[in-house]
Amino acid sequence: MYNTLVSAQYPPIAYTTTASSPLAILAPDEMSGRAFVSVLRECGVACTLHDAVVAPPRVVKDRLSADPSVAFALAAELRAMYELGYRQVAIACNTLHLFIPRALEIARYVSPQIVSTIAATSRLWCGELWLGTTPLCDSDLIRAHFAVLSDIPCWGRGLQALCQECIWDAKVWNFDRAQRLANGLMAQGIRRVIAGCTELPVVFRHARHDLEIVDPAREVARTILSQARRPALVN
Repeated sequence: MYNTLVSAQYPPIAYTTTASSPLAILAPDEMSGRAFVSVLRECGVACTLHDAVVAPPRVVKDRLSADPSVAFALAAELRAMYELGYRQVAIACNTLHLFIPRALEIARYVSPQIVSTIAATSRLWCGELWLGTTPLCDSDLIRAHFAVLSDIPCWGRGLQALCQECIWDAKVWNFDRAQRLANGLMAQGIRRVIAGCTELPVVFRHARHDLEIVDPAREVARTILSQARRPALVN
């Protein structure tokens, strides 16, 4: 049972930010950016949305794009944010994390510090079931820390394909398959999932289920706020 691998629950957030400039959020599309920023601001993190056009697409037909211009575009955005004075950035796309090592090389490491959603989530939820795009879930970056749907015998690959389709649909605000995904997960006895694509927390809000949803954006907020180490006043 995936949901029994980690018993930790969310501890309360009790810090506030003190940084002189807000966290920059790099968003490769509108859906990702809005969803990510809304969670961070809800948690009390000051952040600025930095719209970016990272082309060609990061994922093409369920496969990671091999076009090097993705890494070059990401490198250009990171350098631009650094030159604008930002010293920390979070990327509102987990799949784009696969391009970070090459992008940093291209940018000659002139970049704000990247607050990784994957590293932040693994602090509390290592070993849990990560849902996301097929290329990311097939990568060592995720498999080194989390379980994935394709590990489930018989049904796993079908559920992964359905998850990928739900992500594509959500980018155009279509949630017709959200209930099918939730039902499929619960039918496998799954009770907790990491919504490892920025669209997935929104997808699950359009389905009836009793799943516990772990949102990586909230884990990024926890990391940023804990770094400030300044107790917030509680009335």
